[in-house]
Amino acid sequence: MPDTPLQLRCLPLTGVMTFLVATVVLFFEGPYRWPINLDHVALFLLAALVAIVIGYLVGATASVRDGALPHWQHLYVLGALFSCVMVFPSAYIYTGKMPWEAIYAALDQGQAYLDFQTRVADLDVSHGPLVLVRTLGHWMEYAVIPLAVFRWNNLNWLMRGLLAGTVLSAAAFSLLRGTDQGTFDLGFLFAVSFVVVVGRHCLTSGRSVGSLLSSKLGIGAVAAAIVFGIFAINVFVERKAERYDGRIADLCIGVDQQICIDTHNPLVEGLDERGRFGFGMVAAYASQGYYGLALSLDRPFDSTWGLGHSSAITRVYEAMTGDTKLYERSFTYRLRDDGWSDLYQWSSIYTWIANDVGFPLTILVIGIIAWLWGGSWRDAVSGDSDAAGIVFCMLTQTFMYSPANFQLALGIDTYSALLIWIGIWFATTQVRPASRQLGL
Repeated sequence: MPDTPLQLRCLPLTGVMTFLVATVVLFFEGPYRWPINLDHVALFLLAALVAIVIGYLVGATASVRDGALPHWQHLYVLGALFSCVMVFPSAYIYTGKMPWEAIYAALDQGQAYLDFQTRVADLDVSHGPLVLVRTLGHWMEYAVIPLAVFRWNNLNWLMRGLLAGTVLSAAAFSLLRGTDQGTFDLGFLFAVSFVVVVGRHCLTSGRSVGSLLSSKLGIGAVAAAIVFGIFAINVFVERKAERYDGRIADLCIGVDQQICIDTHNPLVEGLDERGRFGFGMVAAYASQGYYGLALSLDRPFDSTWGLGHSSAITRVYEAMTGDTKLYERSFTYRLRDDGWSDLYQWSSIYTWIANDVGFPLTILVIGIIAWLWGGSWRDAVSGDSDAAGIVFCMLTQTFMYSPANFQLALGIDTYSALLIWIGIWFATTQVRPASRQLGL
């Protein structure tokens, strides 16, 4: 297998870097005219992308750690049951509806989203206990889909039924809120978990990634992924059009500051109204966070001392101390002065990390996260570590959302799940002896 290890080593990096470079190109060459000098943000983004590549490769080429995940069947069952049970209180508290009403919500996602926003704004129910319960169990819930994909042949009919229940619960909650993220995250998690299975198969069979993709099964999988992607984009645009109540002629980003689409941009000039709206919405979601980053780079640094990189940790700190001044020192909060509010707009993962350490050290931190990402891929594939595979899914999600925010740090449940699984990964694996260091 002369080229398989190199292909496998770079497989996730190639996919994610292609996406990140595309978002950068959309920011600089896309249909929005950002009212700021972009030279400094271009240099920063170049340094950040280089740090991701270097960090990932250092992690992916280090010594393999291997080890089985003990009691994975119990974790799987508990996580699936947790998901199926928690959808009921979660749906009621956050939407005022029950899971079976998702059928009606699916018929009018625009209204479902408005109802959800109204419910959250007027929420008079103390949901602290719910957040606590979700935090205690989400690390098991998140593992259900990756473990199902990794160990599909080891699942009995009951465990496969629990997987269906988990998927339906997540889909129902997403439909009740009228949001796209839950549905997208489901498909994304299945896809990334499948990439781990592909990596393991290539390594054990001696086949290269290219030969696998050129097989009938590979071509079919790619075709299915393309069809699903087109379908997902169409659903995304349709839902956004519903939120705009059909007013799609002029698309603008921002609340206090309106940055509108340039209809003469070469990328949208030849499109009709709906096509321009769809492309503009995708470009806005993929690249607007870099504008918040650009604004932040011009501001002085005032550290939030390890709490400001996560809105979830900040909320816990404020609830415990009553101190709201710490977060007000952050870049993301101070962007409100520029009309780019952290309540409505994105500023990329880099700005959130910089709240604590400043922008120069953010390059180092993002490199460390990439090092963990590369290491988790190495151990998930070559070390057959399911815990590493789960961490790999989480960190891949982190980098895919990086143009917008620090996604997994937005909720205390998802952030704690990430930290718990990193701990389990290192606790359940050990460095493979030098005489057996083969694979990636």
